[in-house]
Amino acid sequence: MPDRADAGIKAIEPDMSVIAQRAFGRAIWLAFAFAMFVLFVWPVLMLAIGSFRTTPPGAAGDWTLDGVRNLFTNPGIAEGVQDTLFLSFFLTIFVTLLAVFFSWVVARTNTPLRWLVTPLMVVVLATPQLFFGLSWAMLGNESAGLINYTIRTVTGTSWSPFNVESWSGIIFVLTLKVTAFGYLLMVGPFGSMDRTLEEASRTSGAGAVRTFFRVTIPVLTPAVAGVAILVFTNGLESFDIPLLLGLPAGIGVLATQIYDAVNKTLPPNYAAAGTLSLLLTLTVMALVLVRSRIMAGRSYAVISGKGHKTEPADIGGWRFVATGLILVYALLAVILPLVQMLVGSLQPVFGLYRGFTLDNYLAVLDDSQIVRSLVNTAIVAVIGGFVAMTLAVIIGYVGRHSGRTTRHVLEFTTWLPWTLPGVVLGLAMLWAYISLPGLKLLYSTIWILMIGLIVAVIPVVSRVSDAALVQIGPELEESSRVAGGGRIATFFRIVLPLIAPSFVAGWTVAGIMISGNLAIPVMLSSATSQTVPVQAYDLYIAGEVSQTAAIFCIQLGGILVALIAVGLIRAFAGLNARRKVGTGDLAPSLTDSRTGGRND
Repeated sequence: MPDRADAGIKAIEPDMSVIAQRAFGRAIWLAFAFAMFVLFVWPVLMLAIGSFRTTPPGAAGDWTLDGVRNLFTNPGIAEGVQDTLFLSFFLTIFVTLLAVFFSWVVARTNTPLRWLVTPLMVVVLATPQLFFGLSWAMLGNESAGLINYTIRTVTGTSWSPFNVESWSGIIFVLTLKVTAFGYLLMVGPFGSMDRTLEEASRTSGAGAVRTFFRVTIPVLTPAVAGVAILVFTNGLESFDIPLLLGLPAGIGVLATQIYDAVNKTLPPNYAAAGTLSLLLTLTVMALVLVRSRIMAGRSYAVISGKGHKTEPADIGGWRFVATGLILVYALLAVILPLVQMLVGSLQPVFGLYRGFTLDNYLAVLDDSQIVRSLVNTAIVAVIGGFVAMTLAVIIGYVGRHSGRTTRHVLEFTTWLPWTLPGVVLGLAMLWAYISLPGLKLLYSTIWILMIGLIVAVIPVVSRVSDAALVQIGPELEESSRVAGGGRIATFFRIVLPLIAPSFVAGWTVAGIMISGNLAIPVMLSSATSQTVPVQAYDLYIAGEVSQTAAIFCIQLGGILVALIAVGLIRAFAGLNARRKVGTGDLAPSLTDSRTGGRND
């Protein structure tokens, strides 16, 4: 009898183990779902609630419709809406034209310097809007800017034709910045289009220009329309450049009005800020849905099976014109802003082009508050970038091994904050976390700032992680599980080492984006948690333009050092991997001791 009882107990033990594993799995899923809700969904809900409150959510206050009434009765709101639409409309036209042109040049022609365009656009995209705004605010300053100074010196007159603090200046600078975004989205469809379609048009007697407008553009209409909509939403969300260049000219868009309602109104008009934020968010969401419907509603086959060609076409003498335009864009978008920032940091007084000195650097490094902002920026960039990329990989890995519904829910959840302009996301994060008892302790600390920046960059770095994960064949993970490895062990032993280069690249991109973000820190930071963008903006407003340039040059130097270090690490890792392959010293990563080292 005892033996029979013992046998029954032993038969039950595996079942109890399975039950415990399932319970642990459910707990992990619940924790994961809760974290996703708090990070990505809760701020949007609090933004909606805050639109109808006289105080931030969690604080004592009353329900009100003042924010809604303010939309229809305040003439300043109507003017802000008109200005925002005006900016977005012309930005969309110019960026779409430039993005189409550069994509066509790179993917479809034999232009000599076409190889330069993609890395150039990556650099421009990674450069913070604040850097663009500040550098061009200095370059295009009517009295002291480098452009007008050069014109006055060359002509020997007092003529200063360029004033960037105007509608034309704002649109021009934003166009330079956003063109990189449009190009990187559009160059793929241009590159994959079958060239035989264009060759058929040329054979029938159409010229290159006529073929471009009659064949290339109509075939790529969905891609062009989709990018145009995203560029329009980018215009709606723009904050840094309109704040820097529009404020002196009396130009205000919705994003800057939201900032003013919270930071420049006493007492802060939370209802108006919330309602404006909700209006802007719903508009962006609607446009994103329209883009999705356009992209899904029609099927344009740009790759054929037989005789598919993607070789560049010879455009004759026009290739030199295209080369010239590439150089002009590089000059305006990268070279001139960097030169102005460097020259400005060495000027004793902004606009004085003699007596260059390092005093601005010494003054910046001697200021404890500025040094603290540099340290804060390094902390949030390194740690925040790592956490953002880690979360992106986890979310992508979970989605890849889940059902279709779960995968779509994860994609929607992570992209939800992307529909919020930066200043709106900052306001939403503020309201979300001061309304939760535990997270309320993070208020005015560097950690709430880091959380907001992580949420902001995850939609971007998730594209990097997804592209890396999709390249891993399922047979590798299956082999690990056959060898006895569990899901977690497989992730750390197989998946993570294979995507390590992409992980480092995504970490770097996230860190650069975090270090240059102004919209979120300006809403979430306190006196002790300010980052370089906030400190630089304060210095610029206070008239310390040369010190502003110095602090940005220090930050750019730090980014350059980090990029060199990452490049050296990746190069060393590649050499080490090739050495192992050459000597046959490969680690049996797909083996397990219980299988005797057998690789399944």
